[in-house]
Amino acid sequence: AGQSRQLRAVLGSPFSATNAGLGFFTTGSVAVNSRFFNTASACGGTFGMYIPAQAPSQTLPSGSVGMFHFLRYSTNGATGFRTNIGFLNGSGFDVQVEIRLLGDNGQQIGNSLYYTLKPFEHYQYTKIHEWVSSGNVTNGAAEVRVLTASGEVFAYAMVIDNVSGDPVFKALVVR
Repeated sequence: AGQSRQLRAVLGSPFSATNAGLGFFTTGSVAVNSRFFNTASACGGTFGMYIPAQAPSQTLPSGSVGMFHFLRYSTNGATGFRTNIGFLNGSGFDVQVEIRLLGDNGQQIGNSLYYTLKPFEHYQYTKIHEWVSSGNVTNGAAEVRVLTASGEVFAYAMVIDNVSGDPVFKALVVR
């Protein structure tokens, strides 16, 4: 209790996986934050992204609307930016999530996306705008809802530079 520990490269050599996880068991509370680094790019970018710890009170509960702002997408993968949106089910049962992407004019782009997360499952939409539209987005947003009664999810977005690969964490704003 009251101590901290740093674990380095936990998903590197023993796992050699891009979709791996690390689990903890505790009888008390634990705060975990993360920083990951990019592989070296042609631009020399290895900045990576810091993800702050989130308390259980920061989940998106059913009945609320979460918003991500300042999302971007370039149809040219060699320039501009792309956006990923991810979720972690904080419930011990299946939870359905709805995502509505909004364009620069505030209007919905394409159809809503739906995903059902198993208990405590993580899922990330990579290049989420490609799922619903083929146009550029320079100042978009996303509305997120948990459709399952009593469900709750942690949600995050990242806007990634297509040249350097450097991501910027976007926090969810709950309304």
